[in-house]
Amino acid sequence: MRNKKIFLIFTILVLVCGLVSPILAGSLEDKNNNHLGQPFKYPDLPKEEHTPDYVFAGEPKVTVDRKGEAIIRFETVIPTSRAKIHYGLYLPEQEIKVPQYRVEVTEDLKKKSRSHAVIIGLRKFEKQKYDICNFKEKGGVICYRIEVSTPTMEDQSDFYDGRFRVDGDYYPLPCVIEGPFVDCLTKTSAIISWETDEPTMGTVEVNGKRYNDDSHSTHHEITVTGLSADTRCEYDVFSNSIKDFKSYHLKTAPDSKNSNFVFAHMSDSREGVGGGERACGGVNHHQLSRFMIDAYNNGADFVLFGGDLINGYTTNTEDYRMQLRSWKDVSEQIGCYIPIYEGMGNHEALMDAYDNIEFDKVDDDESKSAERVFAEEFVNPHNGPEAEDSMNGTAPTYDENVYYFDYANTRIISFNTNYGWCSNPEEYGGNLEGYVMDGQLEWIKEVLDDAKANSEIKHIFMFAHEPAFPNGGHLGDAQWYSGKKPYVIDRRDELWEAISNSGKVVAVFFGHEHNYSRMLIDGRTPVYLDGSSNQNFKYPVWQIVSGGAGAPFYAQQKAPWTKNVRYFYPGKNYCLIEVNGERASLKVLGDSGEVIDECPLKPILSYGIEATPIPYEYNTAWRQGIADDGSNWYISGKNCLYKTDEDYNVLEANLIPFGRHEKDGYDLGEMGYTHIGDIDYFSGLIYAPVEDASYKNAAFVIYKAENLIPIGYHKTSQSHMPWCAINPDKGCIYSSEFNSVDKIFVYNLDNFAPMKAIKLDRILQRVQGGVYHGEYLYISCDDERDYIYKINCENGKIVESFATDIGTEMEGITYQEDVIHFIDDGNYIYHHSLKT
Repeated sequence: MRNKKIFLIFTILVLVCGLVSPILAGSLEDKNNNHLGQPFKYPDLPKEEHTPDYVFAGEPKVTVDRKGEAIIRFETVIPTSRAKIHYGLYLPEQEIKVPQYRVEVTEDLKKKSRSHAVIIGLRKFEKQKYDICNFKEKGGVICYRIEVSTPTMEDQSDFYDGRFRVDGDYYPLPCVIEGPFVDCLTKTSAIISWETDEPTMGTVEVNGKRYNDDSHSTHHEITVTGLSADTRCEYDVFSNSIKDFKSYHLKTAPDSKNSNFVFAHMSDSREGVGGGERACGGVNHHQLSRFMIDAYNNGADFVLFGGDLINGYTTNTEDYRMQLRSWKDVSEQIGCYIPIYEGMGNHEALMDAYDNIEFDKVDDDESKSAERVFAEEFVNPHNGPEAEDSMNGTAPTYDENVYYFDYANTRIISFNTNYGWCSNPEEYGGNLEGYVMDGQLEWIKEVLDDAKANSEIKHIFMFAHEPAFPNGGHLGDAQWYSGKKPYVIDRRDELWEAISNSGKVVAVFFGHEHNYSRMLIDGRTPVYLDGSSNQNFKYPVWQIVSGGAGAPFYAQQKAPWTKNVRYFYPGKNYCLIEVNGERASLKVLGDSGEVIDECPLKPILSYGIEATPIPYEYNTAWRQGIADDGSNWYISGKNCLYKTDEDYNVLEANLIPFGRHEKDGYDLGEMGYTHIGDIDYFSGLIYAPVEDASYKNAAFVIYKAENLIPIGYHKTSQSHMPWCAINPDKGCIYSSEFNSVDKIFVYNLDNFAPMKAIKLDRILQRVQGGVYHGEYLYISCDDERDYIYKINCENGKIVESFATDIGTEMEGITYQEDVIHFIDDGNYIYHHSLKT
């Protein structure tokens, strides 16, 4: 009996623990993931070093003598053969700060060594034919590049770029060795930051006003204030009152009423294949420099960079910093003029490693997390969420890797899909690659809600690293994991529902996949393995993957949503986004400056046209038509009808519009009808043109507007009938064929008998919709530029036409209070005032 009691107590304890422990484990989506989101649980194994890209052990040291010779001393992690140094000068008048190398010397070294010293002569630059910056009289900044052959990297070369400064007598001067950078730009302020090779007192002078450091330091970060909106400002930086060798400029943000600007997005600049500068300190200098300069020359006002700046995946903090600084060696070329907002990717990994089990380092007395070092190396806004509570004080910071900022009428949100990473979090704690944890998700929702309530914010763009819907290279991870981790899909859906429910999010940019893809996600997009959709994706939002800033390419792979990908390109690329008031458009550029893709993101493309995104709470078929009764909208899909209020909230729905009519005994479905076109409203009734699957046997079906129930149908002699429009003045109904339309058919509204055909004065293609207003018929066409034509109903003359350029498939059209409303195939309703 005693043994039975013990067994019973044991059983109860097991059951209780089984119930309680998931609750204690936090609120992560799937309760069967054990240690996901919990403090790291380290294995009882020895730590391993993993530093495949660690070559230069810290910053070189430079000494200069009065004879005009400099000695550059540096250490390498492993013994290397003799180094080569290329060196030269800068051109102060050059807009983009590019080293002008002129001389090279080779180290005098007999055998491989970790310690290196190379003597370089500077007096050559005193000669007239080499003196490009008045060096003989005033001295200048010497740029140099160290090149070493690295046995651990299969004897390929690695590089370190540096600089130092001397006066005309070869006395060393404080030198700006990194930067300056413009960051956190607003209408009235900016942060200027830079590094010097010795502790100095820093000063920034903007428009004649000086701003100073609080103390001597090698790192300088100064906020300048009191600036005017949308204004170019010249600025200089000083170190111990010594002005940098060139001057710079910035331009403040415009206000929300003057929102015309351009920004760039790019990602994944880690080392590429091809040798030389394509593999330089963990960074593809060759590609990154090309795209940064191209973005600046194309008018970008700021740059978003979505992670994988570097190779990373190192256990050494100095190695991690050196790689980030290698990235800044390139980005400073334009970062001195425009802000660059950096995000973290999976390669921004500073880790502890145990036999292929890897953890993000934690912030303690002995180490710093990848996130902490990232915040120390970059200047970004300080408005992100607190560290995740579930990791009990061991979670890294979100500071300066998750943040948002407002620029003119636009909010930009950076979020982190690679936070607190562990290679096996279900067993060892920490976070899964691609997973957005609870605290960050709640912060995203709050920031989106705040922007939604802010009338000055018209657009939201977001950027992170790992795609919600990957297309080529990373279907096995990101926010998908081949669809085999339910808790990952649940969290992806919760994140995207928050994004799509905002109504202001235009696009979310990702990297991770080294290619370009563009797709529109809405409530009909197949997002699960079985091809089904998520109808909680209320408003359509673009997902744009642009991970082509230097890493090796990936081709397209098959996913449930592959057919919804509007464009895919496997080569190098970056994006330019233009915001012009209510309009937002995209241009994607490649290696040689060619335009790869171009489209409206939020199309308000012709004068007088505005657009409203349609919430996707309903309708799994393509939208086809639109009508109104002055108070309500009526929207037709291919095989459904909806009645909504003026805010598109559903009032009535008919999801089986081809059902059986009990009174008259006919069944529209059995008769083969499958497709509704552009509808019209008149006197409490909805008139719908319908066709069968072969686009033949066209008929009119009449529905009660009150409840969308069919009350009658009338066959016609037309084969294709994509639209109909009521003329109440003449008691008739108009329609036409779809392609090569040279006439409009007229039917009697009472009995649907053919009355006549109106000959048009030109042929129209891909006619999709029509509406009668003020003695004219307005026809919408999905032709080359999505034209709307105004037609005289008496003589068929086209008296006016205008291109809408919506860039998607034009569908039906209606009229209300001097405004033409027309619809595309699922994303927007457009509005054009006839008074403009």
